[in-house]
Amino acid sequence: MSVNVDKILSSPEATYTATYNQRDLLLYAVGIGESSLQFTYEFDDKFAAFPLYPVCLPFKGQSQDVVPFPPETISAAPDGMPSFNPAMILHGEQSVEILRPLDPSGGKLTGKTKVISFYDKGKGTLMETQTQFEDANGPVAKLISGSFIRGLTGYEGKGRKLPARVQIPKRQPDFYDEFKTSPHQAQVYRLSGDYNSLHIDPEIAKSVGFKQPILHGLCSMGVASRALYKQFCGGDVARFKSIRVRFSSPCFPGETIQTRMWQERNDKVLFQAVVKERGVVIVDGGEFVYATDASSRLQGVYKAIIFTTSSTLRNDVLPHISLLQPVLTPTVVSLTAGAIAGGVNAFLVAPVELVRNRLQVQYDSQPETRKYRGAYHCVTQVVRTEGITAMWKGLTTTVIRDSLGVAFYFLGYDFAKKRLAESGKLGEMATLLTAGAFGGVSFWAVALPFDTIKSLIQADGKTGKYTGLASSTARLVREEGVMQLFRGWQAAFSRGIPSAAITFWTFERATKLLDEM
Repeated sequence: MSVNVDKILSSPEATYTATYNQRDLLLYAVGIGESSLQFTYEFDDKFAAFPLYPVCLPFKGQSQDVVPFPPETISAAPDGMPSFNPAMILHGEQSVEILRPLDPSGGKLTGKTKVISFYDKGKGTLMETQTQFEDANGPVAKLISGSFIRGLTGYEGKGRKLPARVQIPKRQPDFYDEFKTSPHQAQVYRLSGDYNSLHIDPEIAKSVGFKQPILHGLCSMGVASRALYKQFCGGDVARFKSIRVRFSSPCFPGETIQTRMWQERNDKVLFQAVVKERGVVIVDGGEFVYATDASSRLQGVYKAIIFTTSSTLRNDVLPHISLLQPVLTPTVVSLTAGAIAGGVNAFLVAPVELVRNRLQVQYDSQPETRKYRGAYHCVTQVVRTEGITAMWKGLTTTVIRDSLGVAFYFLGYDFAKKRLAESGKLGEMATLLTAGAFGGVSFWAVALPFDTIKSLIQADGKTGKYTGLASSTARLVREEGVMQLFRGWQAAFSRGIPSAAITFWTFERATKLLDEM
């Protein structure tokens, strides 16, 4: 088939107007199964547009009525586009980048759409269309939709370099979320603008090979986005930055969507959505990026304190204490300096971790029933109801966690670095990164049980059932089993190992550069 790819890619940008109001935001939220008043009650103090709502705008445009499918905003063919059977096109991929949260009172946006890639994939064509929405203050969202046109082949493709496909980890997910869709889920979701009869008319669904109408792919994506928002954004829509998915199979209304999440780094999560009843992956290759909270950003400060304290003790303090010289082996130096540095860090980090834990454990609650409205409110409430010393609740356990953990953090690093350097099998960079990773393993292998107990103690209020290290450990083991001391180990190691590797390498390189100045 003759396809003029250059003409398609150089086709003028299509521009149109899209509008939305509060009713549209409420309908969309209910359509993806949202129940939080933040998105379903216009008078809620934190009422907001769910971050993924912009995916509806290309369908509804500025209409406040039923829009024939496909709407003009997405059906206009670019110049040079060959004719094909519309039934052969599938929505294969979708990415959304949120540049600014939408105005929750409603708004008028300008959409600018252009084809950015057109590739022959063997059995058909992958066409990527980019749409950017802007309001009077500038860009608010950028969408890239990947459509697969079956049977359109036989040409040389061009366009932007396609992003690498996301590889879902083989290990168990770090987090799960389940949502049972309603038998009427598609009937509600279509009211946000996608009136494709495939999602409501049984006869049309059967004519294309489905036993019944299927759920919109963007609805399944919305359900997964709810799980990600709840788990990682802490009730703040501004922290939702970007998401991309690949649609792999349909979901039928009434089925349970299980979202499986793997923490890749502090601000990125890989995920997939699976129909629980059939074990079928419906959303695959998911990647979610979010802004970290203040406590996460403070990790750099804490690491600076740990490394500065440890380095000072190693080089300027311990070697000058005469009483210690007979026993001051490299191992003792690593353990002692690390333990003291960890103890100092524990005192500083305890209040921040208490606030974070208190906020995290209430995210499943409705906003109106949450005890704390935010970090500042949490601090004031804890101080008022429990006293200023409550900010350091669980301090003993935190000190033990950090003293032991940081001691083995440095010991593991020093041990691995020495052995790797002696073997000479790795270069400098690989040696530092590998030794750093071993330090991260050493930290969490020792610290994780104490971290679990510390979190339980801090999350409880004044009359909570978890009060001290010994009693809390005994209660947890008795009620839930000893393995609960190590819960969340996948997330701890998947974050801690690469973080430690990069931290030690950066510290060593920075120290070397400063010494050379």
